[in-house]
Amino acid sequence: MNTTHPLPQNFTVKTSPVGNARFDSRAAGTLKKMIADCNKNGNHLLICSAYRSISYQTTLYKTEIRKAASHGAADAASEAATVVAKPGTSEHNLGLAVDFGSIKNELCDETFEKTPESKWLVKNAYKYGFILRYQKGKENLTGIIYEPWHYRYVGAAAAKEMREKHLCLEEYLGQA
Repeated sequence: MNTTHPLPQNFTVKTSPVGNARFDSRAAGTLKKMIADCNKNGNHLLICSAYRSISYQTTLYKTEIRKAASHGAADAASEAATVVAKPGTSEHNLGLAVDFGSIKNELCDETFEKTPESKWLVKNAYKYGFILRYQKGKENLTGIIYEPWHYRYVGAAAAKEMREKHLCLEEYLGQA
């Protein structure tokens, strides 16, 4: 799902709690296991954000537009959309995306990539069916900035193949 493949208006997803967040019920147990396994070695992986309603996504998007406009962006909506997806086009609305942080770094920014938790995810997330969704160097294909904190559940087989072939989701799906 992305700007060219938005959610249908009647889309619903059954979610289950994972810590302080909600995630697609079909993959919530896998997410819990991945977090527990990451944290076994002294890491402190935290969920910053997971499932978001369309209403909440709208609030985030409008806030980002205002921020871009206040910084003088010529096209604030377009600039905002590279940071926060438009409502109905966010993987968070799908219930299969999760933003991670850690106790030492709760920021959803590029500094997360230097944490032990991020390094563990890069090495192991695919084993649980998760991919680093917005990779460095793939911005022109995804339309989204590099986000080392943003992971997407795609299933173990797809995640393994994408990792082995260094593919982003758009490339894997033949949309790039």
